[in-house]
Amino acid sequence: MSKQCDIVRDILPLYVDGACSEASAEMVKEHLNVCADCNAIYQKLLSHTNEDVLHEESESVIMRHEAKEKQRGRKKITIAVLVSIALCIIAIFTALFLLPINIAYEPVKIDFPFEVEDVESVEMYHYDGVPASAEKKVVVAENDIKALYDKFKGLSLKDKTTEETAGADVTSFRFNLSDGTSYDLIYACYGVKNGELKSEAGGFKYFTSADIGSYWNNLNTELEAIPINESELP
Repeated sequence: MSKQCDIVRDILPLYVDGACSEASAEMVKEHLNVCADCNAIYQKLLSHTNEDVLHEESESVIMRHEAKEKQRGRKKITIAVLVSIALCIIAIFTALFLLPINIAYEPVKIDFPFEVEDVESVEMYHYDGVPASAEKKVVVAENDIKALYDKFKGLSLKDKTTEETAGADVTSFRFNLSDGTSYDLIYACYGVKNGELKSEAGGFKYFTSADIGSYWNNLNTELEAIPINESELP
């Protein structure tokens, strides 16, 4: 092995990597053309370099694949989280707005600001859907007045919203008091066990399942019903 072979073999790694000078590269190239031994070493170095390149490229491909898989996994997790949130929102909306909610309402009673002895008469008004068809009965008998007073005092009412419908059956009561004032109660029936009792003077509007409209016919069958103008209604 010549001295030039030693020099070339020292430079070969740099030559393979393309890191030596142009003069050195030219010298190595000329030597490889005439020296089979050095050329064999060069080919071996070149083969190892290609293998390293292929190995590095393979690792790069694997890393890119793994990165894409992780990204897909994160997207799947994000979609799953968003779907879960959407389902929760739908469930909450359904529970709040679509499903019936049973709320326990405390019963309330009418607190009249007067005693039964203060009532001189009670005017009862009734119409079925159309105020123009309203009629009136006047209650003056003490036992009838007391019966009405006690009925209202004993009612179990609830402070909740009534399901209103058109064409309600309305029965009103005007308690005429000895001091010249009056106290009105208005009952609107929207269906079976679905009624509303309100009073502007009392400042309340209560739900009731009681059939207050039956007082019109059942209080005293001898009371005469007379037609009235709509303007007379409470």
